[in-house]
Amino acid sequence: MAGADALVLDLMADVQARRADLAGRRYNLLYVLGLALIVGLGVIVGLLIFFIAAMEQDVSELKEVARALERGDLIDRPSVEHGTHELAEVGRAFNRLSTTLASVRARQTAYNRIVTGLNRNVYLHETIRLSLAELARADSRGRPAASS
Repeated sequence: MAGADALVLDLMADVQARRADLAGRRYNLLYVLGLALIVGLGVIVGLLIFFIAAMEQDVSELKEVARALERGDLIDRPSVEHGTHELAEVGRAFNRLSTTLASVRARQTAYNRIVTGLNRNVYLHETIRLSLAELARADSRGRPAASS
């Protein structure tokens, strides 16, 4: 019976050793998982910071272009228009707006030149008409016309 007791004691010692080994492995696994979680969170936070900084730069550029448009500078164009994200779409919209405003400004300038020319022609026509009327009156009275 002593042999059986020794066998049981050996088996119990073996079970305790395996339990201790499993506990150590579990601790190591939890340590590695915790470390992987911390590293993964660090990578995610780093990527978030990178993307936020890039978006902040794009928004800042769009703000500067909007201020230039407000001042009437239609040449400034945002370089944010490449890509598919919303800020790129806003950049493309700014470029279309600048192009449209430049076209409107060019047409307005052309119309102003035409109107100015027409005003000059009307003034000249009216001056000639009045001068001719004065000459006709003077001729009908037989005296020389007064010079203007």
